Amino acid sequence: MVYFLYMRGGVLTAGRYLRMWQTSHQRAVIHSDGFTIIEVLLVLAISGGLFVSAVVMISGRQNQAAFEQATHQVQSQIQQVLNDVSTGFYPSNGDFKCTAASSSQSPTLSAGLTAQGANSGCIFVGKALQFKVGTADPEQFAVYTIAGLKKGGAGGGESASLANARPVLVAPNPSQVGSNYPDNSENQELQHGLTVNRMWYRDSADADHDIGAIAFINSFGGYSGSGELLSGSGHVDIVAADNSGNTTALGLSKPDMVQALNNGGGNRLVTGALNPSGGVFICFASGGTQDYAVLQIGGASRDLSIVLHIKDKVDDSCTYP
Repeated sequence: MVYFLYMRGGVLTAGRYLRMWQTSHQRAVIHSDGFTIIEVLLVLAISGGLFVSAVVMISGRQNQAAFEQATHQVQSQIQQVLNDVSTGFYPSNGDFKCTAASSSQSPTLSAGLTAQGANSGCIFVGKALQFKVGTADPEQFAVYTIAGLKKGGAGGGESASLANARPVLVAPNPSQVGSNYPDNSENQELQHGLTVNRMWYRDSADADHDIGAIAFINSFGGYSGSGELLSGSGHVDIVAADNSGNTTALGLSKPDMVQALNNGGGNRLVTGALNPSGGVFICFASGGTQDYAVLQIGGASRDLSIVLHIKDKVDDSCTYP
């Protein structure tokens, strides 16, 4: 039996009505369960933003971790240099000679084989550190062995001070590069893009003075009038090489720094600030974040320790505290 439905403009059969209902229902389903192009683009934009935010956050944390690792590493390296000076250790392949022409002149260094400890006219004075060596990338710092006279005191007596020892770095100056002049220096790299912004020491009046190098020096024993060594515990001193006239500025090549520190028989080492009461500071900036770290070496009423202070929002002045 066929049923007829009347509608404006004609007769609607049951079959035709059923087909219209199915088509309308399918459109409703498509409209309620699907997404428009605008909705899809909006979801993609939000998802992309969340992904970028996550990547930036993870990258920032990785950079922060790398920065802290690099600063702790250089702190450990400087501490090792300090320990070497304290124990009297220095690297030597026995490939240079150190002789004392007279008690009024600095030691003479030359190439040649000699057993460690056989340079009877010279003594191991300590080590010097130069940061931001030339234009090396990644940045480097150099560690120099310092030799001195064993008997540079009055009347040819034992050296009782750094001035008596007339110290020199065992490394070539510009005129000696390319010759057989001995080079007992070492190069170390700063990790993860670490860079040195500034070095300075603080005096007793809380005034800061820029420097380009520091040295760890073994204390010299005191002697009696008869030349006998007086008893007493040894210690390590720090010398901040004064940067007068930019002669020991950051960014010098190794030969130029050697020339500056050896000038006038070790002038910069001898005339540098000995154990500054406010301490010595080295500021390291991060290569991937806005953080910076300051290493403080020594200071009033404290041992020659190395303390790390990590800060944020680096600026050109890089001051502490």
